[in-house]
Amino acid sequence: PRDDTGLEYMVSHVNEESKTVDQGGLYGLEKNLGAGHTFVDVGSCLGTTSMAISLLYPGTRVVSIEAASPNWMLQELNFRCNAEAFPVATRPTIMLAGVGPVDSANTFARYTWKPDHVTTARSWTPQSEIKPKDEELAVKLRPWHSILAEAEITHDSKTNQAHIDVLNVDCGACEYNLIPSMSQVEFDSIHTVMGGLHWGYIPKQKLPSSKRAKETHERLCKHENFAAMAKECCEFPDL
Repeated sequence: PRDDTGLEYMVSHVNEESKTVDQGGLYGLEKNLGAGHTFVDVGSCLGTTSMAISLLYPGTRVVSIEAASPNWMLQELNFRCNAEAFPVATRPTIMLAGVGPVDSANTFARYTWKPDHVTTARSWTPQSEIKPKDEELAVKLRPWHSILAEAEITHDSKTNQAHIDVLNVDCGACEYNLIPSMSQVEFDSIHTVMGGLHWGYIPKQKLPSSKRAKETHERLCKHENFAAMAKECCEFPDL
């Protein structure tokens, strides 16, 4: 979309060759991605990160999950219109799904989608930020394991967990559904988790439970990418 400042930031972000994954970038993942490895992108928007990973680490199995249907549609077009770089056989699995709590089957959330800022599709947009051209979307929420099963992500024979080498979580607060829904063994089996936290931006009346917040922050802040950049990690100085 033209003049979309959020998307302009994302494009510049994925092109920052000087930034490693521990600094919020996409570089330095050679040991974790490539043939035989899996990258899962939760909150993939128009697919810029998934595209970059596919190009930077050829052979990586990429699963791209997006909750907002307009973004999902544009992402599908994005990959199909660049078919020369992304042939069907190697194209990411692009899924339309919102990540909900464990018991979220057949439940919906209301998302605000901004046509001039597509990277901010979320369920907690303050009323003061909603513009006349913004749209309200009904997003079907699904349990994390249901989404993984549909994506046909293989299981690791040693851990019997879904084989995910790198998980990118940048989904506008769905991290508070996603991370607590994993067992500790399942979460620990993922070598690298990257992305962002949104606790400080969510209006008070929309905040998830403090229990889910603590579990999410404590797990994610053990990864360098979060520890170095997320203010929520200041709660855990000993990690």
